[in-house]
Amino acid sequence: MSTVDLNDIVMEDNGRMSIETLASNGDAISIPWCPNFTSLLKPGLTFHSKLAKTDSPWSAESPFTAESMQYIPLQYCGEQGGLASYRSIETQSSAHTAEHLGVTLGVSVGCKFLNASVTGGYDKDVLENENASKLSIRASYRAGTVILAGRPQLTKEAIWHLRHGGGLPSFKESYGDYYVAGFRIGGDSGLMVSKSSFSKKVIERLSVQVEATALLVTVGKTYEKFFDSASSGSSFSISAFDTLDAMHTRASVDQSLDEIGKLWTTATGKTVKLAQRAEERMQEMGLSGGSIMGQDEVFGVLASSNLIVEILLLPIATLREVVESSYDDGFIALFT
Repeated sequence: MSTVDLNDIVMEDNGRMSIETLASNGDAISIPWCPNFTSLLKPGLTFHSKLAKTDSPWSAESPFTAESMQYIPLQYCGEQGGLASYRSIETQSSAHTAEHLGVTLGVSVGCKFLNASVTGGYDKDVLENENASKLSIRASYRAGTVILAGRPQLTKEAIWHLRHGGGLPSFKESYGDYYVAGFRIGGDSGLMVSKSSFSKKVIERLSVQVEATALLVTVGKTYEKFFDSASSGSSFSISAFDTLDAMHTRASVDQSLDEIGKLWTTATGKTVKLAQRAEERMQEMGLSGGSIMGQDEVFGVLASSNLIVEILLLPIATLREVVESSYDDGFIALFT
């Protein structure tokens, strides 16, 4: 079976655009949360959108002061009642594979650094699945955003870079063009079952020619026998993911549906009750609209609760201090 490399694909369907397209428009970008981000990713970390297809698009050097990042709290802005979506789709052609992709990933297909995400593993399964017959169900729940309650301040070096070191283009080359401004809270869950079937009919012809010579006359006779056989069969595979349980599993079963049935029952239960499960977990944490929390709480509690589903990246160029520092003092004075 041939496989599809996520790094060779740029997705702009499924209602999501590629990171490159979003960045070229200066739009906000949301990417899936990966469990291994906990020890690496902090608010204020900067991101190079042009390096999105590499292993590490994060900047090693920050343009923001450590003091401002340390004291800016995070605020939870909850959605009224939450935003939930549910989708079930069945297709009979491998040409419609992309329709079964996970709820959140379309934007990040092709990004190596996101392959470890729960939804990333699921979407890789979907893209590599060559079976024509597919059935999938997906659910998404967004309960709000945890976002920086203040604006990070630039270091003296970053300001100098903007004013004397080549301006905004050079600044972006050094520090990146986006920064981590917050996290979307909620959950994603789904599964896909696919079936492959085959039938084979073989017809064989056995031909034997016998010749005999007697009295200078050659006599020949041909004996023919036809054999035919037929066989058929089918196999099933299932791939399921659930961000609240940090779960991604898959199985392939020939003939028997017992194992598929068990996985289906478990996965559909998680998917159907996704919103309820997310709300219950939020209540356990005491998370409510307007809650203010320190950054340590986010990574000590939110990350371990698996409630972070997406990372919100905002363009650095929209920060007031970046705009002001891109021009000299005389130019700014004209507009103040």
